[in-house]
Amino acid sequence: MYGLDTSRRAQKPYVESFDRTLPLNNGFHHLTDANGEIEVCDEIYKKYACRKNVANPAPSRVSSFRESPEILGNVLLGGDPKDSDELKEMVKKMFQETDTNNDGFLSVEELEERIVNNTRAHLDEGVVEAKTHFDIVDTNKDGRVSWEEYEPHYLSEDSQNDGHEHKALGENDNSIAGPERDSFNRADVNGDGSLDPEEWLRFFHPEHNKESLMEMARDIFKLYDVNGDEIVKREEFAAPHPAERKNVDAKANAARKKEREIEFDKRVDMNGDGVASVDELFEYINPRNAKSMAAEARDLMDSIDSDGDHKLSLKELLARDRLVEYSPLMSMAEILHDDL
Repeated sequence: MYGLDTSRRAQKPYVESFDRTLPLNNGFHHLTDANGEIEVCDEIYKKYACRKNVANPAPSRVSSFRESPEILGNVLLGGDPKDSDELKEMVKKMFQETDTNNDGFLSVEELEERIVNNTRAHLDEGVVEAKTHFDIVDTNKDGRVSWEEYEPHYLSEDSQNDGHEHKALGENDNSIAGPERDSFNRADVNGDGSLDPEEWLRFFHPEHNKESLMEMARDIFKLYDVNGDEIVKREEFAAPHPAERKNVDAKANAARKKEREIEFDKRVDMNGDGVASVDELFEYINPRNAKSMAAEARDLMDSIDSDGDHKLSLKELLARDRLVEYSPLMSMAEILHDDL
């Protein structure tokens, strides 16, 4: 439950999980079905999770992949689960790096510091990544990216003929172009019809821009405001979405609903009035929200601390290695590894 990667990252064609990115839970990870495959069920998903991305540049064209979040992705996102031995080595390495006072345990303060550092590193990497993609897409090298330059690389069916595999490209793709163009136009702050490097960063990595995050918060608000009364209630936030309604396991559905209710109470409804405002949702998805990172650290401590001593041993972490794998304790490089 660790957030959506809002960027247009170059990752695998399928969304295995939205839980591998920034240290926050923004509720998008439930938009995959039981097999982890894409469930295109709303405009929010199309706008923020179905980005096609530059990956593995070909001589005349680059390939177009769906984003596999985080998030939030999260998507976050990307990559298959590690094998047991590899994962245990990753956990051991993380433990050594995080145990800054070398006492053989991880405190909640050390967990929070690790999460903060990973978030900062991810945001910094996003700037470099955006520049790399900008240089690829700016085919006429005029220092700007026009829609005409962007579209063939990311949305055109022609981009399937580049020698790369595009499993996720299909009949749903035409529905993405409209929202994608809208996002492109919104990022074009000066209205000249193209994106300069700063505008491209805003478009490519919305988490770097407050206005883009607020746009996302408004979209999330609309997603959860099922009855359109301009209020997101606790029960609306906890209600199953289309991708979850296929699950006929009543026990699992009840557990999921309870989890979402707790999430709403602890992370979203900060003033305790029983409803979520757009501003509260903004803070919920804001990767720089210190309260969210502190809450993630506390939640990890509660989930992994089996003996209740308020510190984590390596043994406890190894016993919950799969939880650790999908947590913000792992850096983006470790999470994505060689799966990109």
